[in-house]
Amino acid sequence: MEQSNIGKKGNRMKSIMTLVVLSQLIVSCADQGSDRANIEDGTYCFQEVYQHQNAEGLSDVLELELTIQGNKAEGIFNWLPAEKDKRVGALAGELEGNKVNATYASSQEGVRQETNLTIELSAGKAIVVSDNKNSVFDAEITKVDCKKR
Repeated sequence: MEQSNIGKKGNRMKSIMTLVVLSQLIVSCADQGSDRANIEDGTYCFQEVYQHQNAEGLSDVLELELTIQGNKAEGIFNWLPAEKDKRVGALAGELEGNKVNATYASSQEGVRQETNLTIELSAGKAIVVSDNKNSVFDAEITKVDCKKR
């Protein structure tokens, strides 16, 4: 009889451990999906306008437009100074939670460059960070209505 009680206790422990593991899996899957649920498919626009450093009345513009479709993201990221040396480019990548990991291909004065960007999306802004420590790409950009750009 003692062996059967031990066997029953062992089976109960296995059942309890299985329930614990399953509940943790369910919770972790729910957590991963919750970030994505806040970012719906669609087009998102971000823009910052800066006073030109050398000329009053002129502005430099940083613009980001992202189109999200499922876990795919693509768009444009442009630096448009009032005078010269504009940088324009396209990006494509994947949405993971609230972050887009993308490859950005740009051109500035005929020079093409490719870099990896991480774009963190949150309420009202996008935070762009490059994998290049000397990058000029890092920025915080305010969300705007795409129609009013």
